[in-house]
Amino acid sequence: MAQAPGAFSRTGPYRAAFVLGAVAALRAALRDRGSELVVRVGRPEEVLPQLAARVGAGRVYCHAEAGPEERAVEAAVARGLDEQGAALQVLWGGTLFHPDDLPFKPAAAPECAIAPGDLPTLAQLGLRRAALQRARADTAAAGARLRGGGERDALAHVQAFAREVQQGGAAARPSPAFAGRVAPWLDVGCLSPRSLYHALQGQLAPHGDGAQRGGLSWLLFELMWRDFHRFLRFKAAVTQGQLAARQAPVDATPGSLPLMAMA
Repeated sequence: MAQAPGAFSRTGPYRAAFVLGAVAALRAALRDRGSELVVRVGRPEEVLPQLAARVGAGRVYCHAEAGPEERAVEAAVARGLDEQGAALQVLWGGTLFHPDDLPFKPAAAPECAIAPGDLPTLAQLGLRRAALQRARADTAAAGARLRGGGERDALAHVQAFAREVQQGGAAARPSPAFAGRVAPWLDVGCLSPRSLYHALQGQLAPHGDGAQRGGLSWLLFELMWRDFHRFLRFKAAVTQGQLAARQAPVDATPGSLPLMAMA
């Protein structure tokens, strides 16, 4: 039950009471059979060699454990017994199958093999060929700049924004388009709002002039504004059936619908 300073307790009142109850039940069962259970409180590597020396035991038996801490205790007990001229006999128990019955060595257990799978193509995702062709041709569209997702691309936009603020000096003003430039990466999860803020803070805060602090303040405002709208969804959420989904007519043809592409 000893606890190192700053460490958390591994045994609370419920577990301690349960273990004491188990020990008491074992002692009662042994006494019913004319035997006795010797109870000592302390470290196994200290108590067991002392008991072995007192009763003159040449061998001590125990069940083996697989955990590294438990195995370290077993090794310490074995060293203590060896100093007393005794030996520790470790036997396996506590599992339905014995390790020798397994088709492999436990230390060389096979990894859980799951096929990673292939990334689908845009066509395999159901996007129509005509829409894909229009998207490739329209290089001026807002979605054309989204050449790839991932944290690296997102951080490249962050670094570009930091350079804009640093190079602008006292006249630097954050571009309103920056929020839109990183929004796709924030929405998908390639970049978290906290990592975005701390990345800019690390690049701009050391310089410390008013314009750069203003850039951080503006970014913080944009992120808080984004949080506000996300939290507002809890209040604006509607239950199923309260709002009917607006769907295009079943017989609608591509030519009868407005041309609109989402990034």
